[in-house]
This record gives sequence, C-alpha cells and structure tokens, in this order.
Amino acid sequence: MTSHIKRLVQQLDGESGESYDARAELIHIGSAATRAILDALPSLGGFGQLTAIEVFEEVADPRCGPALITMLDSDNPTVRQWAATALASLDIEDAVEPLRRAYRACLERQTPPDESEPVAIRWALTDLGARSPVVPSLTARASGLWLRGQTPLVLAIDQRSLVPQQLGLGVQHPLPDLDAARPLPDVAPVADGALGRAVALGDLGNGQISHAFPFN
Repeated sequence: MTSHIKRLVQQLDGESGESYDARAELIHIGSAATRAILDALPSLGGFGQLTAIEVFEEVADPRCGPALITMLDSDNPTVRQWAATALASLDIEDAVEPLRRAYRACLERQTPPDESEPVAIRWALTDLGARSPVVPSLTARASGLWLRGQTPLVLAIDQRSLVPQQLGLGVQHPLPDLDAARPLPDVAPVADGALGRAVALGDLGNGQISHAFPFN
C-alpha cells in the first residue's frame, strides 16, 4: 500500500488526467496518505504542489499545517495563494503570524493589493479571526447616497459582486474592504470623455475606488 501511495503522489505532477485521477484516489485514501504527500512535497513542481494542496483541503488532516505554512514562502505566487486559502479553510491557528509575514512580503514585493495573493492572505487572516474588514468612509458615504436614490460621486469596483449602474456611476454591494493600516493612495485625475467627467482612480485593497466629478 505504501509504494502505491508513493506512486500516486508522484503522479500529482503528471498530465492533467493522470494528476486528477491520483488526486481523487489520494482523497479517497484519506489521512493515511498524508505522510507520503508531506515527504514528497519538496520534489513536486508547482502543479503537483497545487494538487497536493487540494488533497490537503479535502482530507482536512491538521498535520499538513506546517507544510502549508512553509509553502507561504514558495517562489510560485499561486502556490502561496492556495496555501493561504487552505490554512484558513483548515482553521490552522498557528498560521496567523506566518500569514502576516507573507502579507508584509507582498508589500515589500510591491504586489498590487488587489491581486489574488494579497486578497487571499487578507481573507485568510479574516477567517482566522486575526483581521477585521474595514470599509473606507468615502465608500460607505457613497453607499448611503445610492441607497437614498441620489447619484453617488464614488464608483467602487470589486471582483466579488455586480455594480448597479446609475448614470455611469454606482456603488456595489458588498463593499470592498481596506486594511486599516493602509490608507487610500494619492490619486491623479484623468479625463473621461465618454462621461464628460474627471475620474480619479486608486486601489482599495481588493478592489478599486474612483471619484467622478464634472469638469470644465
């Protein structure tokens, strides 16, 4: 059985069909396969490691926690992202500080805060109870305007929800969040001839905020 499990683990790095079949069988085997996957992780490529993360999440064996924390330092940003998500879904409480370090590393690499990795890390910290989402006051104020039937001067864009349009402007729900420690950036106006307005854009952490106002 042990040699069979080892073969399956190596197949995680194979062609998509072979990898998918190995993934399914390892999930079926369950926690009995965890040690073999952990031992093989360093020898797997990025695709194999991503598939291993999927197995970890499905099997939900807490022994994979330290390995997932180590994967936060991977050279592959998708591996780092998936590892962060898995740590939250498996409720690995020891991951809070490593996730914070991983987020600081994103800032040092100047990764845009609305890219998948920092978004995943922020929400992993939120799920683990180590972070509270913050709605910027300008965005919240625009939400109130829209709910009262007024044309808001703020357009918030977030990947997780639709944007109700009103005269080319709108506020979506749920509102995107911003780390309290990261203020909104300075913004520079650019002309938008289609709306006949000046639009200033800045990132919102995991979305964007833009203020639109008439110009002469």
